[in-house]
Amino acid sequence: MRTHQLIFTACLLTSPSFADLADFYVAGSDSRIYSVDGQTLQATEIFQIDRNGQVGINEILFTGGDTMLANIGGQLVQYDMSTGEQVTILNLGDHYDSGFQLAGGLARTLDDRIAFSVYEALDPSGVRRAFGLYDPFTGSYETIVNQSDRGSAYFDVYQHSADVMLGASNARDFPNLGSIEVVNTTDGSLIERYMFEFEPVSFLELGDQLYILDKMSGLHTFDPTTGQSTFYGSVDGVPYSIGATSNIAFRIPAPGVPMTLVLGGLLVTRRQRG
Repeated sequence: MRTHQLIFTACLLTSPSFADLADFYVAGSDSRIYSVDGQTLQATEIFQIDRNGQVGINEILFTGGDTMLANIGGQLVQYDMSTGEQVTILNLGDHYDSGFQLAGGLARTLDDRIAFSVYEALDPSGVRRAFGLYDPFTGSYETIVNQSDRGSAYFDVYQHSADVMLGASNARDFPNLGSIEVVNTTDGSLIERYMFEFEPVSFLELGDQLYILDKMSGLHTFDPTTGQSTFYGSVDGVPYSIGATSNIAFRIPAPGVPMTLVLGGLLVTRRQRG
């Protein structure tokens, strides 16, 4: 594992161009969801998520049509943005026999599952961090890469390749800084740690470009291979951000929908990553 001591400073573009940026969604720290115009980065509130009595949400994932998936303290809740109806599709605690579990982040994996970070407090063996993988088509759940004593759950996760996952977090050894950790999912080893002078809270994939959304609603390009990041612009109208998602549909099947139709829709919208 190599820790990069060099801080990648956000550099303001002198003449930013938003022409090629697609529209996307952002979640604010008050659980309000905003639609963001990709050309102007202007945010418009579209609805507020019911937090189910929890402290708040920590990531969102657009799931096609009028539905949005939110991670709320270990519950994955699907919301209908037009009616306000909500359905809990996964309760993390149902898959563990003991201990305390908390989840963070949401991402669509290369094999069309939903990934998130899991923090598990065990007595008396301490804590560990893992990646949870949930299949919305079969309802199956598994954890991979148990990392002992690795701290709390990542703010967000992103699958870079079949055996590599990215995690956004605070830098443990450098206060007031943020970091992206690159994890080998075959053995749990830390490949790289990229550090920043801003706090990353969410990954956002738009087209072929990966972005980082920071706590103050700043948007940054990010190259997961080199760790290089450049400030792209600030989302206007969302003072404090906790999550973001593109408007690329990830369809979760409704009751009674033939599975072949759902999978066919996924193939049409599937993202290609190297």
